[in-house]
Amino acid sequence: MSTATEQARERIGRIALGDVVHRSARRFGARTALIEGDHSLSYTALNAATNQFAHYLLAQECAAPSVSACCATTPSA
Repeated sequence: MSTATEQARERIGRIALGDVVHRSARRFGARTALIEGDHSLSYTALNAATNQFAHYLLAQECAAPSVSACCATTPSA
């Protein structure tokens, strides 16, 4: 028998990150999703950026079941 944590991990593993961002944008809209220094991004803006990145990956012929990752960097002061 699995624990509640294991069951939650299984459920989360089946949800695409893009779906989570999209649902959050519908639910929270203009509320702040990310903050980095003096800059912030709303859930709606995060969803738009996520969609733009997804379309870029598709244009590069990176589609399911391919696995991709991205790394954000902060400019040096």
